Amino acid sequence: MCGIMGYTGGRQAARLLLEGLGRLEYRGYDSAGIAVLSTDGFRVMKTVGKVDALRDALEGGLPSGTLGIGHTRWATHGKPSLANAHPHLDCHGRVAVDQNGIVENYLSLKADLLRRGHTFVSQTDTEVLPHLIEEALGGDLPLEEAMRQVLKQAQGALALLVADARSPDTLIAVRSGNAGGIVVGHGEGETFVASDLPALLPFTRKVSFLGNAEIAVLRSGRALFTDLQGKAIAKESVAAALDLLSAAKGGYKHFMLKEIMEQPDTLTDAFRGRVDLEDGGLDLPELAPVLRHLARIQRVVLTACGTSHHATLIGRQYIESIAGLPATAEIASELRYRDTHLGPETLVVSISQSGETADTLAAMEEAARQGAAQITISNVPGSAATRLAEATLFIQAGLEVGVAATKTFTGSLLCLYLLAIHLGLERRALPAKRAAELLQDLALVPSLVGRLLEQAPVYEDLAGRLARYQNFLFLGRGLGYPVALEGALKLKEISYIHAEGSAAGEMKHGPIALVDNQVPVVAVAPRGLLREKMAGNIEEVRARDGIVIGLLTQGDDELAARVHHSLLLPEASPLLLPVLAVVPLQLLAYYIGLRRGCDVDQPRNLAKSVTVE
Repeated sequence: MCGIMGYTGGRQAARLLLEGLGRLEYRGYDSAGIAVLSTDGFRVMKTVGKVDALRDALEGGLPSGTLGIGHTRWATHGKPSLANAHPHLDCHGRVAVDQNGIVENYLSLKADLLRRGHTFVSQTDTEVLPHLIEEALGGDLPLEEAMRQVLKQAQGALALLVADARSPDTLIAVRSGNAGGIVVGHGEGETFVASDLPALLPFTRKVSFLGNAEIAVLRSGRALFTDLQGKAIAKESVAAALDLLSAAKGGYKHFMLKEIMEQPDTLTDAFRGRVDLEDGGLDLPELAPVLRHLARIQRVVLTACGTSHHATLIGRQYIESIAGLPATAEIASELRYRDTHLGPETLVVSISQSGETADTLAAMEEAARQGAAQITISNVPGSAATRLAEATLFIQAGLEVGVAATKTFTGSLLCLYLLAIHLGLERRALPAKRAAELLQDLALVPSLVGRLLEQAPVYEDLAGRLARYQNFLFLGRGLGYPVALEGALKLKEISYIHAEGSAAGEMKHGPIALVDNQVPVVAVAPRGLLREKMAGNIEEVRARDGIVIGLLTQGDDELAARVHHSLLLPEASPLLLPVLAVVPLQLLAYYIGLRRGCDVDQPRNLAKSVTVE
């Protein structure tokens, strides 16, 4: 979730960039840099650490120039270093690029560029972009057309800011694959651009939000918007809200929708700084305090409440299949009252997005009393759970305002995935080659989620057809079963519709009695999640006049023909399919709740952090 800031106009750019980056530092603070276009080309200054370190480095004098871009980084490819800090330049210093996101195919692109004589100075995926733009500009294309050519080659969820020394008043902003936000600020004779609205509010309140698969050509006081094919887009500017709460919504009607849409970013953040996608390395130094217990650990107990409990059901299977350890998932409010045996041979993994969930804390206290080693997964530094556990894996999703958890759920899943790989490697139960393959699969997840989010109008239309029903049934098997539970929970939380999640194999043992033509049934049936078994359950529902909504793999025409409505998922690693599969169900719940006039951000009777029993 890196921070991006840009300016073109009549004022000195460097001071404005530093001020904007300071407001974006929550998005990343392992390094920072600016590139300002001076009379002799780009003046680049980078530092490792926070924006204050960059300010200190520039105390001797700010670079002069009225166009520039800046970046505050949270590392994915390459460790925090001066070489890996953004902005990145091409071979001749003509093109400067900032990026938020991942270039998924950068290794093959880099290999081709090296063969063609390009020189690289960093380990980042971003650096391939200025070199690709350099080649495209060699054909005398305008900068915006060169960008379109590059975007045909670079795959992934990308938010970019690009400057060309030969176009001294022009910035290009790009958002593709539902990567992080891009906000354009309009001033008198000047134009600003940033990855988040608060960075722009001191300078202008007249803003436009860049949509997915859009390009903005920004000049002094002017902005032209097009799609990736070059077709002009009419985009009205809006007045940014004066209050910070409204501003924080980033142009979305509700925090819940904003947080759903942020998931390509927050999923990247869940493994940013932890996974080296170039060499398949995993670095989780925060878990060092529990490594001394690893030799004695014989089983893992995962515990949580609500949505986080659904995450533990998936994490249980990750730990069993990846780390080779016996694992159970326990509801914390039940575990705390059982005669449990959580001795030194047990690793307890708790999840609480707030870190303050009363039942989870009580279960952790009991685990500590019995001498179990503990890891917690949380989104809030300094919370009670992080103080109780010996080690913490932070979700790194940023503030989640909506009461119904969305981005913290999917972030928790990736943390559990990383934990399972880490345990497998440390116990030597997981070959390094297989671990590298599992980690490489992560690189695809943000852009795959971005592709799903592009289908939001499909979910909104389906919600209009389903909002009148009062009862829903969600079915899944294997890793699809917790997805069904979470889909049902989201629907009941947000729309106040009765919804039940069930293991599909248990349907004939009771839930099938509910099925008739007034009960829509959501079947989680993509390839890789026991699809063939789910096909039989779908037929059983159809035979009883149930309305079937199938969560299916794209191209599964056979199963699509058997359901009434299809929600399509891209092909992905079966272990990571739950991360993808829950996204359409989040959006479906949101749009159904909206149709029913519910308060989706603050549902009745619910609180964000359950701090009482």
